[in-house]
Amino acid sequence: MPELTCAAEPAETVTVTMLLPRSPSRRPSAMLRISLDSITPNQVSAWRDLAAEAIEPNVFLEADFVLAAARCFPDAKVSLLVDEADGRWNGCLPVNERRLLSRPVMASGWKHLYSFLGTPLVRRGREDEFARALVGAIEKRQTGLLLAVRNFAEGPVLAAVRRAQQEAGGMRTVRALSEQRAALYVDGGTGEAIGMGKKRRKTLERRRRRLAEQLGEADVKGRQRRNDAATIEEFLRLEAASWKGEVGTAMACDERHAEFFRTVCAHLGEQGRLAIYSLESASRVAAMTCDFTAGGVRFHFKSAFDEELSANSPGILLQVDNLIATKEAGSCNLYDSCADPTNETLNAVWPDRVTVWSLVFARDDLLGRLAGRALKARGQLRRRKQDLSAA
Repeated sequence: MPELTCAAEPAETVTVTMLLPRSPSRRPSAMLRISLDSITPNQVSAWRDLAAEAIEPNVFLEADFVLAAARCFPDAKVSLLVDEADGRWNGCLPVNERRLLSRPVMASGWKHLYSFLGTPLVRRGREDEFARALVGAIEKRQTGLLLAVRNFAEGPVLAAVRRAQQEAGGMRTVRALSEQRAALYVDGGTGEAIGMGKKRRKTLERRRRRLAEQLGEADVKGRQRRNDAATIEEFLRLEAASWKGEVGTAMACDERHAEFFRTVCAHLGEQGRLAIYSLESASRVAAMTCDFTAGGVRFHFKSAFDEELSANSPGILLQVDNLIATKEAGSCNLYDSCADPTNETLNAVWPDRVTVWSLVFARDDLLGRLAGRALKARGQLRRRKQDLSAA
C-alpha cells in the first residue's frame, strides 16, 4: 500500500484573536495556518481524530484523501486553516491560496477533480468556536481579501458560520449561490428507493431483460465486490475502456491520478469504508460504481460501464440496484450522489436532494467591497466570453 508521508518540522502558527467580547462561553479562538509541505505526524493524527468526531462527515477533506490528492496535483499550493484548542483540532478547512504581486488575494476551499464536498471538518459541539475563528481569520485577512468555499452543505456548520457572521458584524457575504443535487435519505425500510415514474421504470426493466439476453444470463443484478487490489485495477480498466479513456479523463490515463485512486481505496478499504459494486454476468462486467463512507454518510465517487452494452443502460441499472440495496440495508443515514446538480439522468433516478452552496466571504470594509465587485465583474466577463463562443 502506498505510504502517506509528512514532515517532521512544526508548521508556522498564526494567531487570530477574535473581535468579540470575552465571556466564559467564548474563548479567544486561534486559527492556525499549516502548509501541507510541513505538516507533522502529530498534526496528521489530530486531523484524523477530528474527522472521526466531525458533526458533518466529509471524506474529501480527511487527511488521507487530501494528502493523496496533493501528490496527484503537485502544483497546488495547499495549506490548512485549523481551529485548535487544548492540543485538539476542532475544525479544519484545506485552502488553495491565490497571489497577485506576491501578496495573498484570495483563499479558496481546495476544490479539485476528485473533491465533491467543501464543508469544513468540525468537531461535534465545537461548531460555534470554529465559526468564530473562521470569521476572525477573514476579518484579519488571513485568507487574503476573499475566502471562497464551494459545495458547502446546508447544515449545522454553515448555520454556525452565519451566526458568527451576524454576531461579529465585520464580515460580509460577497456571493451566495445554492444548488440541489441528487441524494437518498435512508431510513432502513424496504420501500421504494428510486424516484422515477412508472413509464421510466418499465423502460429500465425492459433494458434489464435485454441486457441479460445480451450477456446470456437469466437475470442481471448488482453485487458488492471484494475491496482488494484486483477489484480496484478492474475498475480502472473499465473506466479507461469507456469514452472517458478516449477523451483522456479516465484516471488510468495519468499514472498520478491512478495512484491517487489506488492509495485512497487502499486506506479506506482497510477501514471498511470502501464499497465497490458491479453489474455483471458470470463472464462479463457491465458496470461498476465506487463509493466511500464517513460517519453515517455514503459518498458516490466514480462510475464506469462497458460502452458496448450502453444501449441497455447498464450504468443506470446498477444505480437503481445500488439505491435499493442501500435503503434496505440501512447502513447509512444519507447517500450523497456527489453529482452535478444539472445531471438529468441521475436526477430522474435518485429520489431526494441535498442543498450545497457556493460562498464567497470578505471583510466588511472598502477593500472587501472592491474585491467583491472585481470578482463579480470577472464572472460577468467570463459569461460573456462563453456566450460569444457558443454563438
